Amino acid sequence: MDALLHQIFAGLASGGIYASLALSLVMIHNATNHINFAQGEMAMFSTYIAWSLININSLPMVVDMTSIERIGTFTGLYYLFSTLSAILGPITNGLMIDLTGGNYNAVMSLAPITLLIALVLISGVKRGEAQTV
Repeated sequence: MDALLHQIFAGLASGGIYASLALSLVMIHNATNHINFAQGEMAMFSTYIAWSLININSLPMVVDMTSIERIGTFTGLYYLFSTLSAILGPITNGLMIDLTGGNYNAVMSLAPITLLIALVLISGVKRGEAQTV
């Protein structure tokens, strides 16, 4: 039940972000009769800040998964793979678009597949759950 509530609130939060972005685009368009694409820049900046906070706040889980002697190794591996995913994600999307002849809809069909792969891989994590004090 706790996981269901978590998913419901996460979905509401995501929907609120999309709704606020759409509302801001409509408000600017109605006021100026132009679409202001600078909002994409602000959304990208906010996404970068959120990504940084996720990386920083995941450190307790990484520390909890190992012994005190290997914390540095696990932390380094975590940041290595986190950075590699940020580098390889856009390259993979660009490659998919190039392979499909400029079909940007192919990226939308690739997204659920990569999410399923991530779900299968994350299901192998057996430690790092929240500890009650």
